[in-house]
Amino acid sequence: MNAAASLDAYLDCLAHLDQAHLDALLALCTADVRFRDPFNDVRGGAAFRAVFADMLEKLDDIEFLVDARALEAAPRADGMQVALVSWRLRARLPRLGGAAWAVAGCSEIHLDRDGRVCAHLDYWDAASGLYERLPLLGCLLRYLRRRLAVRV
Repeated sequence: MNAAASLDAYLDCLAHLDQAHLDALLALCTADVRFRDPFNDVRGGAAFRAVFADMLEKLDDIEFLVDARALEAAPRADGMQVALVSWRLRARLPRLGGAAWAVAGCSEIHLDRDGRVCAHLDYWDAASGLYERLPLLGCLLRYLRRRLAVRV
């Protein structure tokens, strides 16, 4: 499968992510796939699957929306291609009374010469995206953000 078709299939699995799609998502990855986000940095299919299974267990009504994506025009010398994906994730947090939660971020997705995902690196602000929603820690982080912000 070429990189563009692989990327489309991978993002489609993320957009429809549920327990039933975990195996389909994993099938699009290499055996030693790396996943990194603000909370995790894991390697291997079992660990990759565990991160997503944990997310599905902790969040309700998950909605993954892709805003933009870009894929390198041609493979590098080693056959790899990198895609950059801008996205939004919306969900409900059962542990916080079902409160709505949304975060925007981007992912750097590395595809091997066969079009399989070998790395998925997420970048998003955990402080404003999640930590500020927690009662005590959130108050402190909002205070620090206000104090450190440039006054114009």
